[in-house]
Amino acid sequence: MPNPSKRRIKFDSKITNEDTLKITYEKIRYLDNLDYPRALIEKGNKIFEFSNPKISQNKILASVIITKKKSSEKKEILKKLNLKNKFEFEDLNCKKHIKILYDMFIKRKKEFRISSGKKINYTEHQKFVKNHPYRFWFLIKIKDNYKASLYLKFDNTLSLNMVSFDSKLYKEIILKAKDAILPLPEIPSVRPGRLIINISSQNLICDKLLKEIGLKNIQKTYVT
Repeated sequence: MPNPSKRRIKFDSKITNEDTLKITYEKIRYLDNLDYPRALIEKGNKIFEFSNPKISQNKILASVIITKKKSSEKKEILKKLNLKNKFEFEDLNCKKHIKILYDMFIKRKKEFRISSGKKINYTEHQKFVKNHPYRFWFLIKIKDNYKASLYLKFDNTLSLNMVSFDSKLYKEIILKAKDAILPLPEIPSVRPGRLIINISSQNLICDKLLKEIGLKNIQKTYVT
């Protein structure tokens, strides 16, 4: 049974030969409504994602989505992202990037945050980044200066965070990402079939900019 207190990574979601039928069912069921990789099997250059499981006697019936492995897909996306830009996208993949992300986070203003707290421990930050819970995670730079980070979750949520906010650059990056990155297929009641951008209710600047480039406000979220 998956551990709800542990931040999950893609490896944790794999269905293995050692998993019993019951464990496989529980893994698919538990991960079906979480913002992490669904229970999956990797075969060749394909990923089989499972949801909506039903167990009956000695078999499991479930919905399955088949996609390309991220490695080849990521290369294609980076190629599109870096076509005719004044800025460059880099895949998050080294210790230097972890420190850059941490510096970006502690400089981020309150109105640009949604769920993160004011303080964060660097060790926990480092562990979180190494686990890489997102589908894609990029740093964006102009020449040798890192300006922003962009990540895409498995629920098709896109997030852009900037070191020093630049309205023009913000719009250019969002438009570039929207054109280059295809959302994962829809899973009814779990994942929409289009890219979603969430912003803080205090972030009136991004709200205005996103509307200017043609994005629509489809919901408001409240907490108890």
